[in-house]
Amino acid sequence: MWCWRKVSRLSLWLWLALLLALPASAKDTVIVCAEDLAYYPHYDFTPANQGSYANDVLALFAKSAGLTLHIKALPIKRLKENNDCDLQYPDNPRWHQHEKALGQRFYSKALVAILGATLVKPAQQQLTLDKVHAISVIRGFVPDHLLAVQGAYSFKLVETVNAEAALQMVLKGRVDAVDMEWNVARHLLTKMAQPQALVIAQQLPHSEVAFHLSSQTKPELIQQFDLFLQQQQRQIQALKQKYRLVESWQQAVATQP
Repeated sequence: MWCWRKVSRLSLWLWLALLLALPASAKDTVIVCAEDLAYYPHYDFTPANQGSYANDVLALFAKSAGLTLHIKALPIKRLKENNDCDLQYPDNPRWHQHEKALGQRFYSKALVAILGATLVKPAQQQLTLDKVHAISVIRGFVPDHLLAVQGAYSFKLVETVNAEAALQMVLKGRVDAVDMEWNVARHLLTKMAQPQALVIAQQLPHSEVAFHLSSQTKPELIQQFDLFLQQQQRQIQALKQKYRLVESWQQAVATQP
């Protein structure tokens, strides 16, 4: 009996020693599930990413909080169904309005405002919904501003694999318009050497929402992140300027031809 107790205590001490010997990163790893999509300048968690606003914000948060972030990039539809995440990005309460079984979810303060625009060729800038047959969207995206009016009109939403493909659909005349965040569209059109090829349709729906971090299981992480946003306002603003993010419709329209 004495030997068994001695061995048990020794085993316990060995386990405690091993636990204490683990690096802080192993004990403080946070799994962030993100969209496996290149959506520069807002975010890019694909293997080939070269940085983005959200990538930099999350890296700054990890350094400030002494955490190790493990980014788990998933297709958009799988991301919505994944329960193995400590945090999810991007997210917004409006995107879950149509879900039947909506569990409790906690949202951070906004990281950035986004401008959901319906873009057309310049000659179609005054296009109205009754003349629209099809609008391209990125697969998995939920354009609430279009879904809200789709029932009253006959236009179709045509899904594409990524943002560039959605733009190409309207550039090649296969659809009438494309629904996309303005900063992302502007970046891609410039990259495609066609910076003035598409403009915001003045008569078609648009939206102004925000990107948030969310969590179903770790509200304390959301609170920690909100405090970080409050304390690092100057650096957050500097990152927005670095990536030339436009957050107001007035400014977006002013940059058009």
